[in-house]
Amino acid sequence: MDNEPEPDGVVLRGDETSYGTRYPGPDDIALAIEISDSSWAFDRQLKGRAYSWAGIPAYCIINVVDHRIEVYPDPDPIADQPAYRTRTDYSPGQDVPLVLDGQTVATIPVTELLL
Repeated sequence: MDNEPEPDGVVLRGDETSYGTRYPGPDDIALAIEISDSSWAFDRQLKGRAYSWAGIPAYCIINVVDHRIEVYPDPDPIADQPAYRTRTDYSPGQDVPLVLDGQTVATIPVTELLL
């Protein structure tokens, strides 16, 4: 990959003092987040591959067109086409688990993410 994707949001490891003197890198990112309307195909394919290649442990697409949250854990960065091995979709009425380093730390209602 030649370029660095720019996610719409991230969940970083550490606290607010961890990045006062440096820009966070892939090892600092626990979750990359994209908000997709017209860009969903690009976000699923190219950005998903880039995040997997970088070893980002989880990737989430807030799919505003289809009114769902797509969660991609388990990257396969060494595959011929880097990708996430699984995808779970969450719809309104469901809660999305926020999993960081293998631990569920919170749940967020889908409707709150689609506002």
